Amino acid sequence: MRKIMLEFEASVALEKAKAATTADRILQSSIQDAAMELNMMASTTVAGASGLNCAAVLSDPSEACAQMHENGLTRLDACLRRETVAELLEHVNERLVRAHAALEADLNDPDALRRFGNVRRPVQRFDLKLDLCSHVMGALSEALSPLKAVYETTLGANAELFELGAFITDPTAPRQPVHPDTEYTPHPVAASTFIALQDIDAAMGPTVYLPATHHNASA
Repeated sequence: MRKIMLEFEASVALEKAKAATTADRILQSSIQDAAMELNMMASTTVAGASGLNCAAVLSDPSEACAQMHENGLTRLDACLRRETVAELLEHVNERLVRAHAALEADLNDPDALRRFGNVRRPVQRFDLKLDLCSHVMGALSEALSPLKAVYETTLGANAELFELGAFITDPTAPRQPVHPDTEYTPHPVAASTFIALQDIDAAMGPTVYLPATHHNASA
């Protein structure tokens, strides 16, 4: 019996040591990531808080297209009407509740799993796939009015929609590391577009962009 207890204690001690080593590696990796991110942020120009007026972009998209080329990003203010935003937000919330319920009923249900995409640091963070229902189609059509010229200038007239979802982050979710959505290419192959469906302040962990890093393969 004593031999069994000693073997058990040795096994527990080994597992604790492994866990401590793993935790230390994760901590060191996080520290290195944070240092790298700070260096990247310090070496880039901070973009202004205000964006371009959508009505102005509709009449002359040249400034938005120039910003996209130079900075790798541009911001357009109020590309959706408040009524459109409210309807779409209600649809997203209802769909999220249904998707969660389906997963809780069966964690291995492939249909339920397909409703969510993969995200970095997925704890309390969801990439909810959206269907092309009337609410979503209406919002897409409305947003495309000012965005179309930017897409065509950046990607060409035959660019296709290949991903559509609602990115949802709950309070106390761990921050994501700075990351690219796609691998580096010398010429743009995709454009990610984020449209806020609610007011966002600094305490909520807003998305941070690093302008002009698309010109730097090492970034």
